[in-house]
Amino acid sequence: MRLCRITTSRMAETALDIDCLARAPGRWNPKRVSVIYCSGSVSLALLEALWQNPYLAGSFAALPLELPKNARMERITEPGLPKEWRTAQGIAALRMIGARWAVEKRSLVLQVPSARLPQEAIYLINPLHPHFTDLHVGSPQTIDFSL
Repeated sequence: MRLCRITTSRMAETALDIDCLARAPGRWNPKRVSVIYCSGSVSLALLEALWQNPYLAGSFAALPLELPKNARMERITEPGLPKEWRTAQGIAALRMIGARWAVEKRSLVLQVPSARLPQEAIYLINPLHPHFTDLHVGSPQTIDFSL
């Protein structure tokens, strides 16, 4: 399975660095729990990144990732989430779900619905999972907003 991680161009070389990932919390992880946010398409990954910081347009790179064939993936669907999962009030519950998944290392990948487009999925990759080293990382590809 091919995935894409969007990062700023200047951070492309450290986009999978565990220490860098643990510095900031996300919707699905608290601070100090490393999780890599990805998408099945460049467009959704870019939408998610721009939603977080619309002022960074023009400085992004797409990092292609190929999951190993033996990668185990868990799925969480919208009916299994708290009612307010898409709001600020739901983030604490999602962080607990994501932290438990990451710490227990149950799977390399956790598929969850996108808060922006719930009919689409985003993928969390656990850099502490034993199969993380089997992940194939391609070369960063610059996204040009000047066209």
